[in-house]
Amino acid sequence: MLHSLDVNAQHTCCGILQVSPSSNKRARIPSDGGDAEDASEDANEDDASLMLKKSQRRIEEQDGEIKKLQEEVKRLKKALQDEKSKEKVVTAGGAGGAAPAGTSLQQAKAQATKLKTMAYRAIKSQMKWKPSCKHGTKPRWSWDALCDEATFRAFRGLEPTEKAKGGKMTTEDFTDLLGHGSITTSIRFGYLSLAGESVNITYANGSLKITGAYGL
Repeated sequence: MLHSLDVNAQHTCCGILQVSPSSNKRARIPSDGGDAEDASEDANEDDASLMLKKSQRRIEEQDGEIKKLQEEVKRLKKALQDEKSKEKVVTAGGAGGAAPAGTSLQQAKAQATKLKTMAYRAIKSQMKWKPSCKHGTKPRWSWDALCDEATFRAFRGLEPTEKAKGGKMTTEDFTDLLGHGSITTSIRFGYLSLAGESVNITYANGSLKITGAYGL
């Protein structure tokens, strides 16, 4: 009884039930890995963002190179067109009308001589063998250039006061006009030459055009 009273007294006086330290520990709940996954996702997003930025920079650099190439192509095309124009434009006047200031009769004649040489070479280069050279409608050639009125008059052999206009010219007279002898080109079993009775010459607004035919 005394022992029991002592125990009860201890319990009553202290009012605390001693608990083993080990029983005071709570079981740790295993982590579900959420924090690690969040960190991994953030890292992946950063990597993806970095890769995207690098890709965008590469695309921008490639676009820049493409634009440079396109500009270079345009520049080369323009240079080629300018070069072709220079071959046709034989005077500063170009657009027609009166001869530009400072163009003398001698200068107009010199330019006309250049025109005749250009026409002669261009016509010969177009004379290629075709079946129609022998039978049927004769193949045609065409040549055009730009020049002012003074040069055109000198080209046609017109007086400075005559109106600059085109018209028909016999094939023989046209050959003599160019002054390079017969307009012919050799082929395997013969040669080709101008055909038909005449050639057509037109001139308007500084544009000269000559057309004709050729054959055996």
